[in-house]
Amino acid sequence: MLGRREIQVVVGVTAAVGLAISIAYGGSDPAATALKVYAYGTSISTFLILIYEHFIWGLAPIRKLTGKPDLRGTWLGELVSSYLENGHPIPPIPTILRITQTASSQHITLFTGESSSTTEQSSLVREGDGRWRLAWTYSNIPRASVRHRSDCHLGTAEVTFDRSGGLVGAYYTDRLTRGELRLPIRSKQLFASVSSAVVERDTFARPA
Repeated sequence: MLGRREIQVVVGVTAAVGLAISIAYGGSDPAATALKVYAYGTSISTFLILIYEHFIWGLAPIRKLTGKPDLRGTWLGELVSSYLENGHPIPPIPTILRITQTASSQHITLFTGESSSTTEQSSLVREGDGRWRLAWTYSNIPRASVRHRSDCHLGTAEVTFDRSGGLVGAYYTDRLTRGELRLPIRSKQLFASVSSAVVERDTFARPA
């Protein structure tokens, strides 16, 4: 859903358009003018909401008003798992988080060298201290070659956005494993594998 400030922006523009229509079509028939304002206003409102949802929300002046961060792109970092292999912790796993986003929704795909996960549900909420928290549930599908030791599973994850640290958070799975996510740098490009992101590492930077 659009936030309160975002709705205020759309409503304000629609009201201005309605006023302009009233002036342009004003006359001796108030009922006819009201119908025209309603018909045009509804169509224009729908169009504006669609444009706002997919484009306008991401413009810097609008985001300054709403406070919503633009997380779109590919985030590069590592996953630190609680999983033990032969009784020993495994090394941090190179990881990317690919995010597509609109004004009211976001889709997150996490890739490691052995698996990928797809979003089931997600939310982006502002905490009381001003930080933004991205939370999602996912289904994870390992590559066929590793499924003898890594089953398909469901999980939840959440990360907090910080301009100096990027995305930092944790995940939990129905395999009773958990871990940390640390993704400090981002590229505006959308990568579909860790290896391709690493090759283009010079396109990554800390969020502005």
